[in-house]
Amino acid sequence: MIRPDRLIAEHFDAHRGRDKLQFFWRVTVEGLLIPSGILFAIQAVFDLRSTGVLGNINSMPLFIGAVILSPIIETVLLQVLPVMVARHFGAGHRIQILAATVLFAASKFPFGIETGILTGLVGGFYLAFTYVHWERESFNSALLMTFGAHATHNLVICMIGMAVGK
Repeated sequence: MIRPDRLIAEHFDAHRGRDKLQFFWRVTVEGLLIPSGILFAIQAVFDLRSTGVLGNINSMPLFIGAVILSPIIETVLLQVLPVMVARHFGAGHRIQILAATVLFAASKFPFGIETGILTGLVGGFYLAFTYVHWERESFNSALLMTFGAHATHNLVICMIGMAVGK
């Protein structure tokens, strides 16, 4: 019998064995595609309306905030700090990832249920997984890989928003 939890564990174990570039692109693309697939499936069943969190995506300050400032601030507050606190109390890697994911998701649910689930829980998991994995190598690696993945996610979303908005 195939156990889904074992398949998921093996999948993420394979990511752990990758070099930085392979890890970055595979986890970043996966972290974009999985929430998108879930969104399409949910929207096929439920009539969810976007809350328009990004508003006018053609605004340069909004673009800079979404692609540069938000990923920096959220990486520090929603990945670095919860992982440090969890580690301080002796939590293992899974609890560290859970702590960062829950806090990240909590910051996204006010923007709507779909944002909370897709960006918060799913996207937050990928960011937390990235941070915890690369923190083993160094704080700088963890910070740069997590910020880079987050900034890339937001850049792609902004580019799609600009293309759709025209």
